[in-house]
Amino acid sequence: MVAKHALEQRNKYASWLDEEDAVVVANALLIIIGRALNMLKSQIEAQGKNFEENGGFGERLMARHLEAREQQRSADAPECPQCSKPMRRRKSAKGDFWGCSGFPDCKGTRAI
Repeated sequence: MVAKHALEQRNKYASWLDEEDAVVVANALLIIIGRALNMLKSQIEAQGKNFEENGGFGERLMARHLEAREQQRSADAPECPQCSKPMRRRKSAKGDFWGCSGFPDCKGTRAI
């Protein structure tokens, strides 16, 4: 899209860019550069607004991670023996177990 815009600008200013007078060519180039900078500024502002509204990659990844953790909750999950929050099914090298959903604040566990 940017290349298409650049070609359109080249065609729009072709008569000035093909002039023999270097001052006319330089002024035409300055106008084209100014327009390109304005376009880039608009794009940067739009990306900043999008970042404010939707967050960056890290924020979206964390939201997905939290959704996945919520789906780990099972209807038959027991309550934590230490804080009474619902537990989640967890996996470790020693096997599956129930871990407190309040981890790391609560480290309650139960065997499955």
